[in-house]
Amino acid sequence: MRTICADEARTWLRNNGVSLAAKIEEIIGSFDFSKAVYLQQFEPGQVLYQFIRRSSAQDSSPMAGNWFCLKGARASGLAIIDGLSGRGLHAFRVARAFTALEGTAKKQPVQWSWSGGGQGGATQVYVPVTLVRACMIPQGAHEAW
Repeated sequence: MRTICADEARTWLRNNGVSLAAKIEEIIGSFDFSKAVYLQQFEPGQVLYQFIRRSSAQDSSPMAGNWFCLKGARASGLAIIDGLSGRGLHAFRVARAFTALEGTAKKQPVQWSWSGGGQGGATQVYVPVTLVRACMIPQGAHEAW
C-alpha cells in the first residue's frame, strides 16, 4: 500500500484506462483527500463488496460498477443511497492480483440522478472496468452485516 496525492491518482487513473478528464475528476472528487488515499494491492482470494441497485442485480453475475467496499461498510458511509428500487450487497472474489485506489468516501450532497449522496467516511475502493473484468469474479448476493 502506498499513499498518493490527487495528482498521482489522476495519473494512475489515466494509466489504467480512465481517459475522460470529467470522469477522472468525478472519481477524484469522491475521495476525501484530507485523509490518506492509497494504491492498494488486492490478492487472489480476497473479497470486496458492492451495493448494487436491485433492479440491476437480476443477472446472476452482475457487473454494475467500479466502486467497491470492505466488509462492514454501510451505504451511507459510502455516500450512496438506495434510490427507489433499493440496493443489495454483492460479493466479488479477487481472482488475479491487481492494484486499485482505496480511501475514505467524501461526504456528498444527495443526487437522485445517480442515487448518491450521504455522510461518507467509510473505506471505498475504485477499480477500473478493465481490472474488474479481468481480475474479479462475482459471487452473487451477500447478506448485509
